Amino acid sequence: MADVTQDLLTTELDTKQDTLLPLKQGLYSSGEGNDGDMCVCINNGKKIFGVKFQGEWNYTELTLESDPFDKGVIHEEINNDFVSLLTRYSQNISRILNRRTPRTFNFPFYARSYTYTSSGVSTDNYITDAIVVPGSVDLLLLDRLISGSVTDTLGSQSPRGTVPYKCVLKTVVITARHITHSTDDRSSTSIGLTGNAYDTSLSTLGTLSQSLTATVAGSFTRYINEDFSNIVIPKHGHFDMVLAVTNPTHRKVSSINGIMIFEEVI
Repeated sequence: MADVTQDLLTTELDTKQDTLLPLKQGLYSSGEGNDGDMCVCINNGKKIFGVKFQGEWNYTELTLESDPFDKGVIHEEINNDFVSLLTRYSQNISRILNRRTPRTFNFPFYARSYTYTSSGVSTDNYITDAIVVPGSVDLLLLDRLISGSVTDTLGSQSPRGTVPYKCVLKTVVITARHITHSTDDRSSTSIGLTGNAYDTSLSTLGTLSQSLTATVAGSFTRYINEDFSNIVIPKHGHFDMVLAVTNPTHRKVSSINGIMIFEEVI
């Protein structure tokens, strides 16, 4: 018990407080309470302490010494300190008993500027808005679309990624390449992100937006953001994202690649 108590005291307190359920004659069933809840039961004349994790109650008998003085001390400690301590640290107790680590996964994405020719005039088209296509992209088809050798429309539906389990978008990391120019004004580049989350029926769950500023690193520019709203996407839900790029005057963005990192919600 001393080791567990030390872990509790050194573990960061979660702001979510779970419940110490009312004293019950008999034991709580698996359908009662939530993970992290605790209880004290009287079963067959014995006091039983329980913690619920992974959907099941786990019980242990509260044994008392036979000496009446010791019993009184233990009762006093339980009534005055132990119950309040367990209530305060119930979430951390649940974490100690249930050591699951949230899984993560990521979607890579890519976009690039290009030059196209119309009526004999060549025009440089730099990235300004890009729909982020989660996962792998048919790069040959993408290049043909950019060059104009493929003229059929792919439709107006926005591509969306499908998440494998309940999660939130945790981090977006982007690396941008820029064209060559004698004036290095890459630091004035800015990128805006707009992400949309959907449930399994493609009903919207909310939109999150962030503005990222450039950090110049060698021959490329990096953007990273870990401050997204916690819009929870259910298992087999959907997500898409749009980039809005503001180019500098001289060293405009040539290409962008990055990853969207998602973290499981346990």
